[in-house]
Amino acid sequence: TTMSTLSMLTSTTSSLTRRRFLQRRYLSAVVSREVNARNCRFHVLHNNPDAPHQILCLPGSLGTASTDFSVQLSNGIGEKFGLVAIDPRGLGRSNMTTDGKQFVREYPSDFYLQDALDG
Repeated sequence: TTMSTLSMLTSTTSSLTRRRFLQRRYLSAVVSREVNARNCRFHVLHNNPDAPHQILCLPGSLGTASTDFSVQLSNGIGEKFGLVAIDPRGLGRSNMTTDGKQFVREYPSDFYLQDALDG
């Protein structure tokens, strides 16, 4: 049992060391910015922006970039992939129009389509 405990501790330590390395590598690469498009100021979180492949992450109906994708953004998903996560219009920090007015989230029957077009 001493050997299995030692093996487990070594495995856990190795896992924690790897996780800390990945967090330093990718968390430092998370960029928060505003993007003006379709009459809305969108809040965007971008992880690993220099990666050759980018993945767009659209949160659920009431979610935001940070609530739905914080784990993926902070841990990263590898050197070759970056994540782009947005707050949908009217939610999180995407709450202003491009002319500075407060944006109110509406839910027409095609709001998922609107979110996809915004992305």
